[in-house]
Amino acid sequence: EAEILITNKCRLNETHFDQLPNLKLIVVSATGYDIIDTVAARSRGISVCNAPAYSTESVAQHTIAMMLHLANHVALHDKAVQDGKWAACPDFCFWEKPVEELRSQTLGIIGFGAIGKRLAELALAFQMNVLVHTRREKKTNLAIEYVSLPTLLHQCDIISLHCPLNAKTERLINKNTISLMKKGVVLINNSRGGLISEEDVAQGLESGHIGACAIDVLSKEPPKNNPLIGSKNCIVTPHIAWTSRTARKNLMHIICSNIQAFQSGKLKNIVN
Repeated sequence: EAEILITNKCRLNETHFDQLPNLKLIVVSATGYDIIDTVAARSRGISVCNAPAYSTESVAQHTIAMMLHLANHVALHDKAVQDGKWAACPDFCFWEKPVEELRSQTLGIIGFGAIGKRLAELALAFQMNVLVHTRREKKTNLAIEYVSLPTLLHQCDIISLHCPLNAKTERLINKNTISLMKKGVVLINNSRGGLISEEDVAQGLESGHIGACAIDVLSKEPPKNNPLIGSKNCIVTPHIAWTSRTARKNLMHIICSNIQAFQSGKLKNIVN
């Protein structure tokens, strides 16, 4: 008898819609809505709305945190000090891995929605060079450069994915696109697990062609027998980029607002 459904991870398609004759609205409690068969929903008069931009700051911050983690190795050096390695060192100067500056490195952003744009702003504050590849170029005052995908892959020291998952972007990062990247490139994915071929990325890490990888999303979550878990120079966080307290409050507000708009006859954030 449901007229409204709120979902996050549950996939919904025409098989489900056939069992829901009264359904009028699906509220996706996320920005991505690839779990919904939007075409089948539209054909049945079911509106689908999402929660855009609720986690922009949270995801952009998590991406910067990953970049700094790989550049400064804070946790590694804290552990070294706690384990007594610095105290045991005959020299004052001590480090486990070299520390790198983000300044002057070239960051490639694939996808330039709200999160991609915010990441560009933060990267520019670090005086990084920013290249962007996106389906639709937007006018901006930011000191970025729009480039083709091959150009971005070839020129960037760090590549961060912020595009939606669809038929054109599925496994966008694979052995062919990896071969176009600089040796030692850093790859970051805080968008969708399906954007990369996890097997090919794991092989790239093992060979050293990919210098390091930071991942917050996997093809199947929680992971079982995922090739990236335990891979060399790969850090994986448990899909937490979106989870700041502020972002979760934003999400709840947008969900309520979407339902209120539907009840008043003024739909908002419709994606189909």
